[in-house]
Amino acid sequence: MRLKILSVAFLILSCLSSCREKDPTVPVKTVESQGFDSLDAEGCDSCSIIKKAITDFQKESESPSIFIGLVSAGKSMTFANGKSFDFHKSSFEIGSITKVFNGQIMAVEMREKGLFPTDKIDEYITKRSVFSMPAGITFAELANHSSGLTRLPSNMNLNSKTPYTGYSIDKLKEYLKTKPTLTTRGKYSYSNLGSAVLGLALEGRTGISWENLLKERILNKIGMKHTAITTPAGTKLLQGHMKNEKLEETPPWDFEMMAPCGAIRSTPADMMKYLKYWIESDDAKKNLEKMLMMKIPVDGKFIESAMGWHVFKAGKLEIIWHDGGTYGFSSFIGFIPEIRTGIIIMANSFNLKAPIIKPALKILVGIYKNTMKKPAVKTEGQK
Repeated sequence: MRLKILSVAFLILSCLSSCREKDPTVPVKTVESQGFDSLDAEGCDSCSIIKKAITDFQKESESPSIFIGLVSAGKSMTFANGKSFDFHKSSFEIGSITKVFNGQIMAVEMREKGLFPTDKIDEYITKRSVFSMPAGITFAELANHSSGLTRLPSNMNLNSKTPYTGYSIDKLKEYLKTKPTLTTRGKYSYSNLGSAVLGLALEGRTGISWENLLKERILNKIGMKHTAITTPAGTKLLQGHMKNEKLEETPPWDFEMMAPCGAIRSTPADMMKYLKYWIESDDAKKNLEKMLMMKIPVDGKFIESAMGWHVFKAGKLEIIWHDGGTYGFSSFIGFIPEIRTGIIIMANSFNLKAPIIKPALKILVGIYKNTMKKPAVKTEGQK
């Protein structure tokens, strides 16, 4: 993950110095297309950025189906390419974007229930799970990946195509008997285990299951009826694929007690609602303020890890983002608060050599650069 983060910083900085695209005006009308022909539509100057980045990505990843949604200054566009699917009834695994939801649940608990990010999790973990973690870990450390917990427990079956299947509380207790040391505590070290433990701590503090916290604190309020930690009712999970030497079908992932680190499945239509929420909602601004309270540096000076988000900042440009991947799916959500622009990308394939973050950041940086080059619009009375 650390190497990937450094690559992200390099990619963004390269784009800032070299990307040259047309003005990124987005038409008012929402477009739903099953092909990229409409990306050539007159008046959609940002579409050239999208088309180039996504076409290149699809060639590299060989993803059978891909969705991209754009929200910019209150306007939205949605596109898909490849094998046909229904934006409203086809679900994707969104992987580690689940961590954004986990951080948001924590932010709501901070705003409404008096949680401090520096509160220790000890009593809440014991209450929920009847086992003890290494003493003194805080909610913030779990949320921003500085707890020192390893990326994954050593007793997971990492050679399986479904590595999380069967990983229960009892398995975690077994792992903790080895008395893991927090050798990287206080520094950024990406941890799926830490995110899962954060979910357990939130359950212990609230007395509510993480699945119900997700529904009550987020999904019901935003109207995301087709989002869940299993295949959402009324939807069909697309077949996932993994590209090694060739493209192969893969089974869906079941996360069990590790659900808060990556279990969510959602439709493109629901994820567009989620993106719009972060760009347009006053409630989102309040949650984002909490989630960005305790950022820690990742290697280098441009990227920080917040409580649920990663943040890239160079000069005036700030991109808030997270990507996700399972062995069958890739996804990305990111936005630039300054220009109220963000994107969702969802694909039913996973390819380590073709990370989805590459086209996503090219699109965001390209739109940002051209937005900043536009002359300010004079209002009546200005000279």
